[in-house]
Amino acid sequence: MQGHWFDHLIPRSTPDYINTLTATDSLSDHFTVIAEITFKHNPADSKYNILYRYTHSINILAFSDDIVKSELITQPKDNLSKLCEQYQTTLNTLLHKHAPVRSKYVKFKQPPPRMSPDVKVHHIYL
Repeated sequence: MQGHWFDHLIPRSTPDYINTLTATDSLSDHFTVIAEITFKHNPADSKYNILYRYTHSINILAFSDDIVKSELITQPKDNLSKLCEQYQTTLNTLLHKHAPVRSKYVKFKQPPPRMSPDVKVHHIYL
């Protein structure tokens, strides 16, 4: 074992996640290795907490009015780096006010299997 990914496929003893492991006839000094591997899914890992904002529901007139009344417009900084910081702080504050961060748990849905029995039957090995 030298730390290559192939060492996980062909270890000294067969792990429980490998169902079948075969090697085809060699065309040169290389062989094709075909493995059927079972991956266990942990249901606890299937829910994710995501953060989002409803930016599409922002009242543009109220948001614009708050920008006009902010210190960014009424008392802008005279130093460029301070003005950039003021710009970022002001817009982040207003964004939090008009579209607060929300969180929800979403369930991860497994994609449909790409390899079906029909595909396996009709698959041609060259």
